[in-house]
Amino acid sequence: MRRRRGIALALASATAALLVAGVAGGHVVATATPPDVEGTTSSLVATTGTPDVAWPVGVGASAFSVPQLAGAEGADGATAPLPIASIAKLVCALLVLERFPLADGDSGPSIMLTAPDVAALGEMRALAASTLPIADGDVVTQRQLLEASMLVSAGNASMSLAHWAFGSQEAYVAEATRWLQEEGLEGITVVDASGIGAGNVATPAALLGLMARVDASPVLRAITGMTQTDLPRLGLVSNTNGALGIAGIDSGKTGSLDESGRTVLVGATVVVGGVDVRIHAALLGVPREVDRDAAIAGLVASVAANLRITDLVAEGAPVATYAGPWGERVLLHARESASLLLWPGQAVELRVTVPPDLAVGEEAAGWIDVVAAGETIRVPVGTRDTLAGPDLGWRLDHAPEVLGWAIGGRR
Repeated sequence: MRRRRGIALALASATAALLVAGVAGGHVVATATPPDVEGTTSSLVATTGTPDVAWPVGVGASAFSVPQLAGAEGADGATAPLPIASIAKLVCALLVLERFPLADGDSGPSIMLTAPDVAALGEMRALAASTLPIADGDVVTQRQLLEASMLVSAGNASMSLAHWAFGSQEAYVAEATRWLQEEGLEGITVVDASGIGAGNVATPAALLGLMARVDASPVLRAITGMTQTDLPRLGLVSNTNGALGIAGIDSGKTGSLDESGRTVLVGATVVVGGVDVRIHAALLGVPREVDRDAAIAGLVASVAANLRITDLVAEGAPVATYAGPWGERVLLHARESASLLLWPGQAVELRVTVPPDLAVGEEAAGWIDVVAAGETIRVPVGTRDTLAGPDLGWRLDHAPEVLGWAIGGRR
């Protein structure tokens, strides 16, 4: 009797223990905290296309660059240096202005012209070069000589500037050679101030660097962009650069030699998506039968047509996903859009930084660094909702796994 009673008590105790364990286990299954969910980053790709530049036909060599955009450059034709003719006058003007700066609107020092200047006039006339008429004892200003050199390409005006600023033509050439090397413009060789010598040579690509120096000289850039001016003994004259005002061209220099053809170097400003963009372009070896103005304007316009504001990240674009094995998930979205002025084919890098995992009931945030053209834009990203946990049905169906959460803890 006592034995039966003991067995009954033992069974009751075991049953109670099982019931308690069941209740406790059920509570654990119902309340165990799920592990953090790993995120999966979306594949983000930015497409910038392929450039399509219409190169001038029939010229010796041509080149362009968009200084604001790294890698936005190109060249066509001869790769060896070619004669640059009167483009060489830009070097003389830059060096004179470096030694004797002019303020905007300032005429500069008055310069009395003497025997060496008269000799320079005779030399240029003998070579049928463009000239500024002068006489011994004439007094002109630094600005007038610069305007004569740039607008009507007067060879003797450049020679007079060189003699006035450096003491002799030889001293000028030595200084120009030093300056070109110092400025990293080794692709340009200058042998005189007038540009008349065939030894004044450069590649078009090297000339683009020279145009960048002109851009950095507000006075010279403005002078080369003048369409007309009044000069002593000549009166009202027009700029030899007939492309001014076309396709945004607003500065630069032309040149011409019978033996090697005509040349042109220009700077242009175009507006793309509300952004001012600078374009430099050069042509060398332009034969008489080719319209130089139309050729350089066409090249600039073609380059401008390739420039565009490119959408790289769209607002709301999915960036990462956090998905629990119980079927719930949340997405990280871009909270802003990102766009940049780009050249087709320009490299774009999208660097995504988000939390590696996400806990139930929490939100996540991060960012995308858009890197292109030497610029970085940071775009914030984040979830719109918190990650929901599993429901009771799923927990009961996956009780062993859920109990493992309780035993192992959150990751």
